[in-house]
Amino acid sequence: MKYSRIRATHGVLKIGKLNNLWVYPDYLKNITVIIVSCKILCIIYNIFNLYLIGYGDNMIKNLNELTFKNFGTIINNNLNQFCNLGNPINIDIQEYEISSSSLDFFYFTGDMNIIINPSAGISLLCVFTQPASCDISLFLLDKTVCLNKNLYYNIIPMYKYCKIQIAHNKLYTLMKCFLPNPISYNNISPSIDIKEILTLFYQDKGKGFKFKGEKHDFWEFTYVDYGVLHTSIDNKLYNLRQGEAIFYGKNQYHSQWSGKENGVCFVTISFIMDFENPDILTNNVFQFDNSLKKLVDDITYEFRNAGRNYYSNDLMICYFKEIIIKLIRNRKSCNFTASLNTDMKQHNLNSLVLQTVKFINENINKKINMDDISSHIHISKSYLSTIFKENMGITIINYINNFRLEKSKELIRSTGYNFTQIAQIAGFKSVHYFSRLFKSKFGITPTEYAKSIRK
Repeated sequence: MKYSRIRATHGVLKIGKLNNLWVYPDYLKNITVIIVSCKILCIIYNIFNLYLIGYGDNMIKNLNELTFKNFGTIINNNLNQFCNLGNPINIDIQEYEISSSSLDFFYFTGDMNIIINPSAGISLLCVFTQPASCDISLFLLDKTVCLNKNLYYNIIPMYKYCKIQIAHNKLYTLMKCFLPNPISYNNISPSIDIKEILTLFYQDKGKGFKFKGEKHDFWEFTYVDYGVLHTSIDNKLYNLRQGEAIFYGKNQYHSQWSGKENGVCFVTISFIMDFENPDILTNNVFQFDNSLKKLVDDITYEFRNAGRNYYSNDLMICYFKEIIIKLIRNRKSCNFTASLNTDMKQHNLNSLVLQTVKFINENINKKINMDDISSHIHISKSYLSTIFKENMGITIINYINNFRLEKSKELIRSTGYNFTQIAQIAGFKSVHYFSRLFKSKFGITPTEYAKSIRK
């Protein structure tokens, strides 16, 4: 086999020739000798306007007889075995090494059948029949195929490079159809790259809190869990209410403060991220629904349990990236969720769920169980549990415990009651049970929490 190098727009090709091969006549009986000039025949179609492969409706298909029937035939033998069947005719086998994932032309089979065999790497076969439609079909090229006549085709490596062998008549010259705009294949890879979470704090600040301000070369995220947080970004004022969040971009000067009447609780995450569209996130107030709030809770849970759970750091980054992606999707589609101060208005709640929430809120200082609630609402416990979880995103028991814990934090911040009194007012069966749940939920004891907000 004699090799020579030729320069091509999609990489360096290694070309070899094998003469006097036998060809199976059922597939290649229509191959005829074409005598053309040494120049490559270039067919220019200005009607092409192709951009990106791998997006939109162009899904990669598995290569089989059914999916490929409009474009050619699958050959079960390998290329050399196949070409040595039947009567010998004068054809070439050329081996191509392709390393670029971008194309600016397609080959055209003309009135010939072309055989393509993948020999190394992972490759993508791109084919179409009608130039005007620009309807490209994509196949994972893992088998030898015989292409139909009058077909447009080319190969793209799916990872680094690939090698393919092409068999055709010896005097046949590959015909190219150039495109006005290159097209490319993109593997599934992240557009948002959160490299590291630097810090994560749950901050509980009393009334009159003030942070003078700073700027830094990393990102920062703030989510308000309770109260109202006032923030200034490059001298522009934003007021964040419960369930709202904001991003501080790189080198954006920002300050924060609370009102004189009430304190504020908020989550702060500083992180390093590569993102090509930062303007989507910066200088915007985002409103969180129950699903996004749960992701914030999941992040703080993993942070508190990082020493006990496997791969908590990875999960925190995954949850945080999910938050960012969902916020961007909502922003792009203008599908904003209204800002709500309570869970009662979320998701157009079923009237039965509204009644359940109202009953819990009005009786939080009492012992509440599922029998009491289902009797009050007049439905079965199982059905009530199902519709509550579907609408609120948490179970009824978890909602009761969370409401009691938030109530206890409010009492610690705004009253002089001791912990025994607070536990009783919030409906806990004992001060010890209250302390245990508080520590499990917030990562600190009620005593530590009280000291932190009075510093």
